[in-house]
Amino acid sequence: MKRLGLLVLVLMALSQVPSALHAQSPGGGLDAPGLAGSSSLGVKGTGASKWSGVLSLPTLYVGWLEHPKGASWALQRPLSSGTAPWALTGLWLGATKNLPVTKDFGLMLSGGYFSPRRSDGTWFTTPEAATFRFEIPSYDWWSADGFLKRRVSGPFEVLAGLRYDHTSTRVEYSDQSFDDYILNTYIPIIGAQTAHRFSRSSLTVRFLASPVVWGRLRYAYWAPLINYGESGDFRPKGDSYFMEFFADYRTAIKGTVDIGAFAKWNSLRVHTFDAALAGGSTDEVSWNVAIRSWTFGATLNLGF
Repeated sequence: MKRLGLLVLVLMALSQVPSALHAQSPGGGLDAPGLAGSSSLGVKGTGASKWSGVLSLPTLYVGWLEHPKGASWALQRPLSSGTAPWALTGLWLGATKNLPVTKDFGLMLSGGYFSPRRSDGTWFTTPEAATFRFEIPSYDWWSADGFLKRRVSGPFEVLAGLRYDHTSTRVEYSDQSFDDYILNTYIPIIGAQTAHRFSRSSLTVRFLASPVVWGRLRYAYWAPLINYGESGDFRPKGDSYFMEFFADYRTAIKGTVDIGAFAKWNSLRVHTFDAALAGGSTDEVSWNVAIRSWTFGATLNLGF
């Protein structure tokens, strides 16, 4: 309930941004980019073809993603716990496509892919206070979103949709044992965004959140040197959640070409139900997973 209350407060705050920007803008009458027509700053939405939004290229994002404790996987056993944290650093690529349906209603499709640098860290356990060094030789993270958008007041829009988020991780320990983590989540999302247009530039601010995370976490551990292995499947509990803030500033440079910069922060928390392991152990265990990141980069919209 606290997270839901926070979401409502943020949406209310975002709804006040358009009027505040309007009051501060010279002339006060600048049009915000609409759902209909081209999303390029060089083309007026009211004069664009009915199909320009469908046929135009998506907006492209190229950025640098980084967080010193970007990924943290904590295994809770009956009498002990172990945690593997490591940094996330690397190139992030994204794309967003707006599909207008009417003047005030449309669709937004987006996706992102993370290409990481090799990382490492230290697994630590409690209460034994044991530690093990590890490397991350393989980390795959990508997501895809689909949203319905509805304009409710000026440039202020509400969004509702679904995100699919996939991560697949290989952990290689110093004792030549291995973990595999595969996390597939389906996240029903609500949010809001506001886009204000200046003479030849625009600023978009978006907030997305969900107090619910569906999906499945698959875990496998094996130690070839001692011929030991264990594995399990886990489902997220009700205290899992997702949040994301996004800001995009762009300016028209020539014709229908826009360039700009963006910043993005997101956080995915997954806490699973207890489930029995299979293999060398039949303990009932659970997972606490946190994946968070900051991304900064460049925006390109060709507008055709």
